[in-house]
Amino acid sequence: MPEEHTTEHHESSSRTARDADSLSQEAEQRRYWKKDLRYKLWSFCISILGFALVVVGLSINFYQTRKVAKSVAANILHSTANQVITLDRLFVEKPELRPYFYNCKPLDDKDDKSTQVQATAELMLDVFDVVADQSKDFAEYYERPEAWDTWIIDMFGTSPVLRDKFQQSSDWYAYKLKRLYEKRQIKGTQEGCK
Repeated sequence: MPEEHTTEHHESSSRTARDADSLSQEAEQRRYWKKDLRYKLWSFCISILGFALVVVGLSINFYQTRKVAKSVAANILHSTANQVITLDRLFVEKPELRPYFYNCKPLDDKDDKSTQVQATAELMLDVFDVVADQSKDFAEYYERPEAWDTWIIDMFGTSPVLRDKFQQSSDWYAYKLKRLYEKRQIKGTQEGCK
């Protein structure tokens, strides 16, 4: 009987040791899972935070891009307006030049205003060149970009001086202005000065 008791005791203590070992392994496994879950939760939170920061950064970038686009548009409109106002101011300050550009008056080489009229024609063509390019390249910034084309075509129609100056130096100007000049030539047979 003592042997049975010893075997039972040994088995019992062996079972208790195994149970304790098994409990220890389960506790260790649970600790590992808890730690792993905490790690994954932190990783998930950091990922969410990173995603939120990317969204905020993209939103700020989009907002700034829109502001820059508006600024570019304002600069383009301002630049164009300044150039046209410069021409307008020239005709206010020197009204004697106006008939050469608005009333079909031809230029006589012996005219004492010949140099001024030629210089004004060159200035106008330079402005036309810039305006024609801007109205094409930045059409979305203008309410009616085709109005600029109409203005240029009409000015070619009412100024033999502009037409002559353009024919003399057409290689100085961009394709868009050349196209507008050609449109004037087609339209010129119907209206304007001959």
